[in-house]
Amino acid sequence: MLRRRQAEKVSQFYGTMRDQHVKDKGYWEDDLRRPFTTHFTGCQPCNGQHSSAYTWEACWNGMQRALNFADNQVLRRFGFVHPDLLNSSFVSPLPFDFPAAD
Repeated sequence: MLRRRQAEKVSQFYGTMRDQHVKDKGYWEDDLRRPFTTHFTGCQPCNGQHSSAYTWEACWNGMQRALNFADNQVLRRFGFVHPDLLNSSFVSPLPFDFPAAD
């Protein structure tokens, strides 16, 4: 039987606490999604000593994709999106009926 990693246990615990707090306070009543969070394990961008398991290019591309993905969550509310997660400088408008109703 596989054991869950500590991070998964802690994430679930804090997620449950956050959900109860949000429900009690009435925050984000129309959207109960949790905020975007990420951790760049092994990249170590703050100290500049990259792990030998990752190239700096892989770390840079991973961080750029993750941050543009998070940026898209905000941009969609204003009708825009990064079509390419590796290109932070390009933003395009969403179709008028996005998301299209089926």
